[in-house]
Amino acid sequence: MAVEFPVPETPPPAESRDATRSARYALITAVVAAVISSVVAAGSAVYVSIDQANHAERQALSQAVRSDREKVYSDYLTSYFELIQELSTSEGNLRITLPREAIATEFQTYATRSVEFYAASSLLLMVGSDEIVEVVDAISTSFLEFARKYADFELHYLAPGAPGANDPTGWTHDSTTLATVIDTVMRKQQNLIGALLTQGHADLGR
Repeated sequence: MAVEFPVPETPPPAESRDATRSARYALITAVVAAVISSVVAAGSAVYVSIDQANHAERQALSQAVRSDREKVYSDYLTSYFELIQELSTSEGNLRITLPREAIATEFQTYATRSVEFYAASSLLLMVGSDEIVEVVDAISTSFLEFARKYADFELHYLAPGAPGANDPTGWTHDSTTLATVIDTVMRKQQNLIGALLTQGHADLGR
């Protein structure tokens, strides 16, 4: 009985093998591209989502800071004008030589306004721009000029056991001198208030 040997398969031609290989490469490339595309798309979506959240958070924070800054600026401006008003009243009282008790009472009111003013100033120095800090410092310095003069006046005429308590001539003279100091301080405000308002306008973005 004759033994039959299997006929070997004829290998596909080289062109066929190349075509098959190319098709596989194309399929793999398409799959990888799809995977990369999906990863990039997902990453982009996550990035956009995070960026939008961060942007919203930054906007909220910016708005909160802006609101707080507006209030600090507003409070400072209010205390500033109240101090100017009290100082102007004190100048008038000194020029018409009111009784010492009335002058002392008026200056107590001024002292209260001063505390409020310097408290508002401190807050503004913490949240204000560098430019407005310079203006606030100049305003505070101008008021201190009067405060130093008044301290000497008070010790000489208004403090218990003051040496000038029974010196009406000296009182009249020094009252006029102190009123002149106040006038000088008030004149300085004419330039300072303009700089304050201009810088405040810039800081608040109005």
